[in-house]
Amino acid sequence: MHTRSDDIVACAHTLIGVRFFHRGRDLRGIDCVGVPIYIARELGIKTWDTVSYSQRPNVPEFMRLLRDSGSTLVPFKEVAHGDMLRMMSSRQPVHIGIYEMTPSGQAYVIHAFQPFKKVVRSPLTPQEWQKIQSVWRFPDVGS
Repeated sequence: MHTRSDDIVACAHTLIGVRFFHRGRDLRGIDCVGVPIYIARELGIKTWDTVSYSQRPNVPEFMRLLRDSGSTLVPFKEVAHGDMLRMMSSRQPVHIGIYEMTPSGQAYVIHAFQPFKKVVRSPLTPQEWQKIQSVWRFPDVGS
């Protein structure tokens, strides 16, 4: 488990119900990219940001921003509570959410999901697991 993973998930929980707003970064409205950015800012984790994207973010730029922030690509089999999941949406890997593993072993993703028009906590069903393209870990706090 990486540094402060419980804090990351707890912060993500505070966003559940916040309305979806394209390029949003706060409690007035937030999009999927805004969720990890908001969490990083709240927890003092090195952050990255861009709002220069359309409804379909530029995947190479997004990947560069993740790497430049100090986030690390994690092997899928090592996914841990508090990691970021990069997922397929409309046949493109352009959606991101926060992975939650409950003490009982149930997996969830917390994400700003446009079809629901808000931040939701969704069970990771077998179909949803197949949409995950990569797993990213926040940089350690203070790094």
